[in-house]
Amino acid sequence: MNLSLLSWLRGFDQAISSLNKSIFFGLGFGSTGYFTFESLCSQSLDSLGYGNLNLTDSYSMLWRLIIECGIFGTGVILLFFLSKYFSFLENIKLKNEETDYIFILFFSFFLFLGILLKEPSYSSSQFFMLIYLFGILNFYKIKKI
Repeated sequence: MNLSLLSWLRGFDQAISSLNKSIFFGLGFGSTGYFTFESLCSQSLDSLGYGNLNLTDSYSMLWRLIIECGIFGTGVILLFFLSKYFSFLENIKLKNEETDYIFILFFSFFLFLGILLKEPSYSSSQFFMLIYLFGILNFYKIKKI
């Protein structure tokens, strides 16, 4: 098994363990990797000499949000981004001048999926770029024909 997969699965084990400790509100910001949990993936990483690899960032933003914000906080964040996405899709009409906004929408959406799967850091420039791209969709008003 490769190290990336072991780290990602250990993040999943952390998320499940945190849900057992505090299902609704999580363990708080910065708690990822700083609580005890059992994981076969951690044991495998320890035996390979990489016990601390991605321990404090869970290797996935989704796992990190679940650990630190719980089900409620993660749900609020996901609903915010998905509501922006679907409200834009409802109003869109395909015209030449709107193709830039369509590109921004789909780029933001797939960036969002990528961050949830593999980007573990809040301070990463991709995370802030995602927020910016979703934010500018608010300013775009589509005229109904």
